[in-house]
This record gives sequence, structure tokens and C-alpha cells, in this order.
Amino acid sequence: MSNSKELNRIKKLYGEKFMHLCRSIFPTLLEQEGLLTEVLKSTFATNSRTLYDDIVNYYLEEEFKNYIYSKVDVEKEKSEIIGEKTPYQLLDENGYNLYECNSEEEIQSFKKYYKSGEELCTFRGNRLNRCVVFFAVKKDAEEIKREDFNKPKREDEYGTSVMSIQFTKSQNSTVSIKNRYNHTVNNPDATYGNDLNKIAPGLTQSFKKLLSERGLTLNSSNIEAFSIPGYVVADDGKYYKYNMEINGNYYCPGNVIIDHGNVIKLEPEKQELIDYFILDKENKTLSLYDISLGRDSFIDGFKNIDSIEMANNNNSEQKTKTITIKEKSSDKPITIEINKESNSIIGYTNENLTNLGDNFLGYNEKLSKLVAPNVTSIKYGVLQNNKGLEKFEAPNLKEIGDCFLRYNVQLSNIEVPNVTYIGNGVLENNKEIEKFEASNVKKIGDDFLKYNEKLREFKVPNVTCIGNEVLENNKSLKKIDAPNAEWIGFYFLTNNTKLSEFNVPNLTKESKERLEYLFSVVKENSKGGKTPNIDSTDIAKLDKENKITTSEIKRSRKDVI
Repeated sequence: MSNSKELNRIKKLYGEKFMHLCRSIFPTLLEQEGLLTEVLKSTFATNSRTLYDDIVNYYLEEEFKNYIYSKVDVEKEKSEIIGEKTPYQLLDENGYNLYECNSEEEIQSFKKYYKSGEELCTFRGNRLNRCVVFFAVKKDAEEIKREDFNKPKREDEYGTSVMSIQFTKSQNSTVSIKNRYNHTVNNPDATYGNDLNKIAPGLTQSFKKLLSERGLTLNSSNIEAFSIPGYVVADDGKYYKYNMEINGNYYCPGNVIIDHGNVIKLEPEKQELIDYFILDKENKTLSLYDISLGRDSFIDGFKNIDSIEMANNNNSEQKTKTITIKEKSSDKPITIEINKESNSIIGYTNENLTNLGDNFLGYNEKLSKLVAPNVTSIKYGVLQNNKGLEKFEAPNLKEIGDCFLRYNVQLSNIEVPNVTYIGNGVLENNKEIEKFEASNVKKIGDDFLKYNEKLREFKVPNVTCIGNEVLENNKSLKKIDAPNAEWIGFYFLTNNTKLSEFNVPNLTKESKERLEYLFSVVKENSKGGKTPNIDSTDIAKLDKENKITTSEIKRSRKDVI
């Protein structure tokens, strides 16, 4: 076959399945020796072998085909709309107000548009040192509510209602369009594929003119003419698959970091990229790549490394690697399991730790197993961005700080028999846990299991304080037995539909008087297909010992509603 050499080159670069895809959709291009290979090499980095899967899984075959042909037939390229209008005028015509930020105070003034947990990294400060920063705010942005978008998409109405348009202060300036969801959606720093013309026709040329007046030349090589979830276009014009993005840095498979567009390739013999950390095999250290992220206590456990061993797990269905680290001060090894394809940390076992400090693996998303048998305390922000944890073993745990596993959605079981305190935002977004028992817990902070709908058992016999919005969206719980509870915050079990027994005999007067506001519980067995709100009398009857009186609840209507 005349094109066999060409196909073998493609196979070597991107894998066998991708080679077969090219053979089926580019037969004419394969007739020209070397053409397709060169186009692919100039377009897609070889840091990952999953390009085929990523195209097919997102049904992008046709878009991919059209994009490659457009690269070959340069005559098909569309010229930009050139006009004399300023970016301010163009955006105004398209329903936006454009603001340039010339101070940190001006940047912070836009933070009000972002939901808690979805704020831009820009708000952490010092962005003006390296970028020209604009905000494009839709004229009706305040009327577009986050709660109306349960399945966010990067370019939906909410995501594009507030965008930060940023240009690097470099010789060849590149653009990043950051949407309102931030990391809730894929590749949030490349909204509209970083193509300004998709916001308003002629906007690219208009910004080019504005930047040129300041001595900056806009380089549009980072525009995603072809968009694949999980890929970013670097300053070299190539698509790179990435594992995560933090503060403008993309951490990629193949020991590659895209630092604000600049491609950095680590030497695998000397260094190993795992998540957003660099394991230095020569100097036996573990460090953050980006020190501006501040404290991540994960590195604290690796200050006295004696040896580092790496082994591929060939028996696993998933391509993984186990890193075994021995410290000079302990004979108990630390094991880190990583996904070889993504360089992401998926497993961690450490018997030496007694606490998980602030922001421990705070940006990790894919850890699925954590074993820390001697940990007694979890501090602020531990694994707060993790979504994938399924196994958690910390039998001696006594204290859980704020935001632990805040965005986790996979954990279905958690055993914390010795925990006495649970902070705010813990497991806020988890929907899978069906049973929670903590016989020693005395205080539960705000937003605990806020979005959980499945919890059926909730046993907290010694709890005295339950914060605001705890189990707000639960629909399954039938019985509350909290004999020592004195305080229950606002919106507790607001959307519950199954509650039949409510035993809280020691509530304070203030908590009792808020019950009508707290509960929108509905009758389980109502007639006519409707489920009207339970009235004051019904709520009083839920109380096993009738400690909550009808008169107290009726008084709450006037006092708090």
C-alpha cells in the first residue's frame, strides 16, 4: 500500500486507533507523502496517546476532519472583519459593557459576579504584573442566575454573561477568555476557543489595534479553531492534552507544563510531574511548580526522603504507576499511585501522617483512594476540589476542618466514629452517601451534605449544634433523632419530602421558633397528586415527645418569615 509508511508514522506518533481514523477520513491527503503527518505534527502535541478516544467520545470526527482540511487548503481561511470601531463600541453593540482594570481594587470589584467556589484565579492578586485585564459584563448579567443552570456549559448564557479577557504582556501577546463558571466547566480559560470574533465580529482586529498602541503585538496562535474538551492550544500553536489548569498553568501528560502559553518539558530521567507537583528524583524533593499557589501541606510529608522507587502496574486495567517513597525518619513507606496517561494522583497511603494540613491536595480532582490510619485532624481546604474519592480510611480521625471534599461526588460511604467536630462546606456537593453515623460528633457546620438527596440514616446522638443549609436538598430522610441538639440553623432539610419523626427535645427557643421557616416538609401520603406543605400542627406532631408546640411554630411566622 503506497501510504503504509505514512500510516506507520501516524501510528507511532498518536497510536493505532488514531491511525485507522486517519485512514478512513483522509484518503486523498494520504496520497501526498508526508503531508498529513506534517499537518498533524504541527497541530497536535504527542504528549498523550488518547487523541483518538477524545475525538470519538465527544463525537468530533466531522469537526476534526473539517479542521484538518482547512489547515491544508489555506485558501479557505476566512479573513477577519476589519473596522474602525473600538472594542468598547463592538461589545456595546453586542450587549456587553467592557471595563479595563488598571488596579487590583478594580479587579476585585468584579468578584461579586462569581459564585463561591467558582471565583477566577485572577482574584488572588498580582495578575496585572503579567496581563492586561478586561471584563466584559452583559448588560443584564445580574438577572442571569447561577441556580438556573444545573448542567453548565462553557458557552451557555450564564457562562458568557461575565467574561474576563486577558492579554499577556509579552512580545507576542496571547489572549485568554475566561468565563463565569471558572473550573466548573472544561477548559474555562479558552471560552469561545479564545476567538474574540465569536464574541463580536471584528473584535480581534479591534483589540490588535488597541494593544499595538501600547507596544504589544497580538499573536492569535492560541485560538482553538477546533475545540476538544481537555485540550489547550499553547503559544507554539499546538493542542496539548492537560490534566488540570491552575492559575493559568496547564499540567499535562508526558511531563509537560504549559505556563501561560509557554511550553515547558521536564526531563523524565530527573523529574516527574504528578498533578501540580514536581518530584525531583535527583535531589529527592517534592515541590509545587507554582509557588504563588501558597501552602499545600501535601509536600510537608516529603521533607526527608531517603529513596524513591517507581513500578508500573501491568496487571491493572488502568495504566498506573506506583511511586514508593521511604523517609529517613520512618520505616513505613509512603505510596503514591498515579495514572500514567494523565500524571494525576489517584491513590495515596501514608501511615506517618497525624494530620492533613491546610489545602492538602487542594487542587487534586482524581484521587480515588486515601488511606491515612493515624490522622486525627483534617485542616482547612483538604481535597476541596476532589471529585473522585471513593475510598477513605482514617479510623482515628477526630476533627474535620472547613471545605473537606467540598466538590466530591463519588464517595458513597464515610466512617468517622471518633469525629467530634465537622466544619463548614464538608461534602457539600456529595449526592451518593446514604448513611451517616457519627456517635461522638458535637458540632456540624454549615452546608454539610447540602446537595445530598439520598441520605436515609442520620444518627448524631451527641450533636448539640447543626449549622445552616445542612441537608437542604435531601428528599429521603424519614427520622431525625438528635436528643442533645440545641441549635439547628436555617434551611435544614428544607426540601425533604419523607420526614415522619423529629426527635429534638432540647432545642433552644430560637431554634423552635424558626421551624416553620426551616422546614418545607410535605406530607408523604397526600391525595390528588399534590403534596401541600405540612402546617404548624403537623410539624408539632412530628416531634416524638411533643416538645415543640403548635403555638411556638405559629409565632415563628410573624417573627422570621
